[in-house]
Amino acid sequence: MTRTGTATYDVSDSTGGSTDEGDLDLKLQGGDADRIPAAGDFVLASGGSYTHQTQLTNDGSIGGESISLGVSTVTTGEGTTEPDESNTSPADGGELDDELQFRASLERDGTLLGYFFGSSTSLASYSTVATQPDQTIQLSPPLGSAPVDFVFELEYPTGSTAAYGDRLAFDLDLTLNSRVSPAGWSDVDTTRVSLQAGAGQASDPTITTLTQQEYNSIRMQQSFIAQGRIGGHGSGVKEHRLGPTINNPKNRANKDWQNNETRPFTLTYDPRSQIVTYSNQGTNDLTYSPLDTGPYTDLLIYARAQSAATTRLSNMRLNGDSVGQDIQVTNGGSAIRVSNVSLEEGFTLEGDAIIQWSRKKPSQNKQYYRLRVGRVTSRSRSTGSNSTENSPQSLVFGTRNGPYIVR
Repeated sequence: MTRTGTATYDVSDSTGGSTDEGDLDLKLQGGDADRIPAAGDFVLASGGSYTHQTQLTNDGSIGGESISLGVSTVTTGEGTTEPDESNTSPADGGELDDELQFRASLERDGTLLGYFFGSSTSLASYSTVATQPDQTIQLSPPLGSAPVDFVFELEYPTGSTAAYGDRLAFDLDLTLNSRVSPAGWSDVDTTRVSLQAGAGQASDPTITTLTQQEYNSIRMQQSFIAQGRIGGHGSGVKEHRLGPTINNPKNRANKDWQNNETRPFTLTYDPRSQIVTYSNQGTNDLTYSPLDTGPYTDLLIYARAQSAATTRLSNMRLNGDSVGQDIQVTNGGSAIRVSNVSLEEGFTLEGDAIIQWSRKKPSQNKQYYRLRVGRVTSRSRSTGSNSTENSPQSLVFGTRNGPYIVR
């Protein structure tokens, strides 16, 4: 018996005089289905690659003894015609399924359990994989609440332009199996992947510098925000904050800034535990579990300073790769927007923050940096914003692509 959701069984063994009963309940990141991306398509460029990792657990009462994978094409077509596309004929439904390379595997605690398709040295042709029967990997010990990780990889050959603009959507059907004599039981969950070939790759973040006016015009569905602030001259106000909003943080820490002091900072999101961790040198780590688990499509990095003072953010790295720009501001505010990302898959932002002043030490919201993570929905037509997160009195952060999704 195979059923999406939960598979149950009740089997009598006449020879043993006993009855086995229970259920299997395969979960993909805690759910019964997944879609990559959450909406629309992602773009895979010539020479581009894509890696996705999904945590698998079994919420049933009986251990799963094996996992099977089947790959099936949902749709393939010419999509849009791009200027560099070398094959625009609709006769064969598009070339992306013919060009694409695919590999899928299982891991447990970072140790490879086996490959469904492909090998340690090569990927397989997607068009071949999609015609093959389900492939199975045995599990020892069986899958219970302790997870295993399903990893699939895609590559579009370097130099190929035949599939530019073509679309491909396919299903990855993962089946958790348990052998109970005399019948076998299984639970099937599906991940749907939708992609397009193109000259630009969705996994390459877009970096945009924003003036204060441009930053104020942004509307974001914010998932969480982190802040580092100058301090309140021993006032006891906790300056470093993390939570859903700046004015209603989940956690706070206090440490005044010294003039011209450099402090490393880190903001990390772990998709497995769904916990955000914010660190600023010399303070305790702050943690928060967002109610909104994504997608996180934008990261906003904002800094503010008053006159005769400077706030600088430098050496910023997202998942180990340089952001490529610093922020240095005096008498106002400035921001960087990182877009075209999927940070719900997990990310780490690192950098150095310097706060400096030449006259009387500023306090509170006169000098700070703020990090905002969420989804930019639009830019307002006015130059100002009604959102307190975008005002000089608050903190904001936005993000999207992460380490499991991008190579």
